[in-house]
Amino acid sequence: YAKGLGEVVEVLKGSGAKLIWCATTGSNPASPWKEAKQRFEKAKQFNAAAKRVMDAQGVPISDLFAFTAPRLAKIQSMDDVHFTPQGAELTAGFLAENLLKALERKSGGEDGPK
Repeated sequence: YAKGLGEVVEVLKGSGAKLIWCATTGSNPASPWKEAKQRFEKAKQFNAAAKRVMDAQGVPISDLFAFTAPRLAKIQSMDDVHFTPQGAELTAGFLAENLLKALERKSGGEDGPK
């Protein structure tokens, strides 16, 4: 995963685009789906690998996992995959704020994604 992700970052950096990595969200470990806890742990592993790649490549990270993890019981639907309408609105707001900070940073501001 990390090797392939690193290769993708190299290609994208070559395009001149401003890159921001968005960490993947986990499944609600309290979900009735038996794979939910495993998916939550797997998301943590993928995000850790992605963080190493992004840090090495100097790509800022919008940590959607850290933002959603403590809220999953309230913002994720019981299908264990999708967010509720309120959850989608909340995560969209978080991501929009991070993107705006990244754009400010590109144009001379100091704050970047968290």
